[in-house]
Amino acid sequence: MTLKNLTWILCALLILCGVIFLLINGTIGEILVEEGIVVSLCVVFLVISAVVVLIIQMKAVIERLRENAAIKAYNKRDITKEASDALDSINYQYEVIRDVKSEYDVLERYKELLEIGKVQNFTPFIMGNHVVWVVFADENRTGENPEDIIKRAENIDGKEFLQQRVAYHDETGYPYDGDYFDDDSDEAERYTEAAPSLHMYDSDSNTVFLYSDIFIVKIPIEKPWEIPAIIQNAGWNEAPNAEEQVAVFKYWHEKYCAFPMAVGNDTWDIYVEKPVRTKEEALALKKEHFSFCYENVDYSAKALIDSTIWSFWWD
Repeated sequence: MTLKNLTWILCALLILCGVIFLLINGTIGEILVEEGIVVSLCVVFLVISAVVVLIIQMKAVIERLRENAAIKAYNKRDITKEASDALDSINYQYEVIRDVKSEYDVLERYKELLEIGKVQNFTPFIMGNHVVWVVFADENRTGENPEDIIKRAENIDGKEFLQQRVAYHDETGYPYDGDYFDDDSDEAERYTEAAPSLHMYDSDSNTVFLYSDIFIVKIPIEKPWEIPAIIQNAGWNEAPNAEEQVAVFKYWHEKYCAFPMAVGNDTWDIYVEKPVRTKEEALALKKEHFSFCYENVDYSAKALIDSTIWSFWWD
């Protein structure tokens, strides 16, 4: 219901209350008419309605002005510089790809850094400039000590956790029914080329666009599955919490040589060096994907064959 509709309904209710009051009071209503008071009451009700409407509309205008002011203030900020300052403050090395035109340019550089990192003991990780600022800026950091998360993850078996999640979804009304394998090539192409974490969604225009500046952060860890303990993009909208993500990513790394590649506001992208090759493997993997993120299984299992990027999004 829009604010305008709510306003008119409120006015109508106020006026209706006045009319009903006059009608149900019989003799009182006649006396009020004779004394001319009914006109005054009608005027009072109209004035009250007008004041209420004015207050509601003014509140909406004020909220909109504040929102516009906040947007203008944000646009004046150099988020890329603030993100860089945040990484510099914790001595993280990084590369910035500015004025990004294609996600494939970013992905190619990521693959190069992945090989370098295996020798130099770092794990490359892709983040939009705004995401870097949200995760690493001092004013935003409220998370746990990563070591505590990693320690809790040691008590979680990633494979077993995924199996338990399927049962959990059954109980909560989202049963798994994705055991199908078809030849929808368009769907397969859409999935294998996905990299949603490199994009930002603009709710005002209902459009999705690439981040203008994208960071590849060289996370100084040798175990890539521990990245969720640092990023802590977890525990909302049915997303597994950070230690559960660490456990699952460890299991996937050991089985598929999968690396957490990128993160967005509500997404994870995984880069896979040993993708599934057979129908049986793809069907089993799709069930694991459902377990990890049940909103992310509207595709045929065939789309997972030879796919080197897995994408998860919690709406």
